[in-house]
Formats: sequence, structure tokens, C-alpha cells
Amino acid sequence: MAQINHLPSPALTLALDLPATEAFRWIEETQSLVDCYKIPLFLLPEIQKIAEKIQHYGRLLFLDLKLHDIPNTVEHQMKYFGQWAPALVSVHISGGREMVRACLRASPSGTQPAGVVLLTSIASETTSEWFGMPFPELLTHWAMAGWEEGLRCFIVSAGDLPLLRTVLPGKAYWICPGIRPEGMDKGDHQRMATPTTAYMLGADMLVMGRGIINHSRPLSALEEIRKRFFQ
Repeated sequence: MAQINHLPSPALTLALDLPATEAFRWIEETQSLVDCYKIPLFLLPEIQKIAEKIQHYGRLLFLDLKLHDIPNTVEHQMKYFGQWAPALVSVHISGGREMVRACLRASPSGTQPAGVVLLTSIASETTSEWFGMPFPELLTHWAMAGWEEGLRCFIVSAGDLPLLRTVLPGKAYWICPGIRPEGMDKGDHQRMATPTTAYMLGADMLVMGRGIINHSRPLSALEEIRKRFFQ
């Protein structure tokens, strides 16, 4: 079973879905304002330098790899990526119970697998067509499957929290991507939320990417969110 006591709550994470040179600049400029940086798969060629930079500032590393493969492969992947001491590594719960067990088994001390319940780019009204299950039942199915196998960190839309917090039988750590400041376009997030909504619904970690990167005054926006919710 994963342990979540060492993870900060509330926490603010900046998603660095950017070329490496820009990612380094954003780390330098925002390291006093965020708790964690989410790093995508395409930045792995630079992960050694990125991890060193993030950990130099005492911030958490979140590898957003969305692992989804046969159990043996995922087990080896978790062992390999553990060398950079990530606090979190994302994994698709839909990969199956055996895969989730392998992921947990291979996770080094201090690294938590974070289970993706349902991508925020998937609209709730489409789940019956694509997955053969209505939206509330699908959320409950994947979250409970992950919980039963030992996951305690879950990646969900903030709007999913009222349902999921009543379904799981114990304390979980809720990571909510798709967070956008008031008035910003939702982009490809079909299920998004503002920082205020996510905080009020009980999110532990707010993940912001393009909502900050594309903001006209990104540092001011981060400072305001930090001042309002994280002090």
C-alpha cells in the first residue's frame, strides 16, 4: 500500500509541457511559488538535468509518464525511473490490477504511483459510447480498482471529487489537473476547474500548466493563487 503522509497538501504544481530550454527558465522563475513540477514523457532526454534543478530548489519531481503496459514492462520502468527520486509517477489504472500491483511493487521508497482515473480531456457524456459504462459508474470502477490494489494517490478532475471522496473507504491524495484561472479558455480539458473550485472541493494538489504558461501575467497569477490558498 502506498503511503501519502509525506506529500504536501495543499500543493501547487506547474506542468512543464515545454521544450527543455523553456522548462529550465520556468523552473528558475517560479521555484519560490510552486511546490512541485510535472514533467512530461518528451522531456526524458533532459531528465537528469531537470531533476537536479528541481531538487536543488527543494521542490518535488512529478514524472507524468502515464504508464500503461504489461505488468513486467511497467515494473522495470518504475525501477528505472526511480533513479531520479520522483515524488510521483503517473500510471493509468485502466492498465489492469496486475499492472497496478507491479507498479506499486517496484516503486522505490519516497515515490508514489499516481493513478489516472479518467483523463480530463474525456467529456462525461462520451463514456458510455467509448467505454460502455456511464460516467459515474466508470469513475467509481477505476478508482475502487486502484484503491483495492493499494493506490492512494489519484489523478482526477476536481469536479469528480464530490463523488469519489464518498466512494473510497479511506484517505486518498487527490491530484487535480486542468486547473485554469477564472476566464481562461479550457483548451482540450473537457472537465476543468478554477483554483477556487478545486480548493473548495478538496483537491490536495492543483496542477496548472497552460493556464499559467499562457497567462498574460503568469508570475502575478501564481503569486495570487499562492497567497490565497497556500499560506
